[in-house]
Amino acid sequence: MSSGRIQSSDPEINEDINKRLNLNSESISLPENRKQVLQALIDNVRRKCGTGDISLYCRRKLEQIRDAGAPKMPYVGLMIWWLEKHT
Repeated sequence: MSSGRIQSSDPEINEDINKRLNLNSESISLPENRKQVLQALIDNVRRKCGTGDISLYCRRKLEQIRDAGAPKMPYVGLMIWWLEKHT
């Protein structure tokens, strides 16, 4: 499991992430929040699918998120990224 921090191998993008956008701010715990949201999603998938194939469940979950009206839940982009990666 990652630390929840966002980073890039490009120094300019890394500077944008950390200084301009402040996406890894420890004072407001964004990395920890991202980590917790991702872990909750993974735990949910494991609970529903066990050790079986997760692709169908991930596809359905992705559809639920995309079909949900506004406002979207916090860190929904992270959830979409992970679900797309596993469909």
